[in-house]
Amino acid sequence: MSKIDSFKKKILYRANYRGTKEMDILLSNFVKKYINDLNQEELEKLYEFLNISDDDLMSFYQNRGV
Repeated sequence: MSKIDSFKKKILYRANYRGTKEMDILLSNFVKKYINDLNQEELEKLYEFLNISDDDLMSFYQNRGV
């Protein structure tokens, strides 16, 4: 398995097992759809994004800001 494939698996796992079912569903669907279209830099930014807390992401998603 290549380094990039391993990183993609790590991202997929993080998107699927976040802590709240709502964010699991929302983020895993996005990641599954677009992960193979992203370059290395975009994957790294996605991984950083996935490390934002569920509470902060949900607030942003619901337009309440952080």
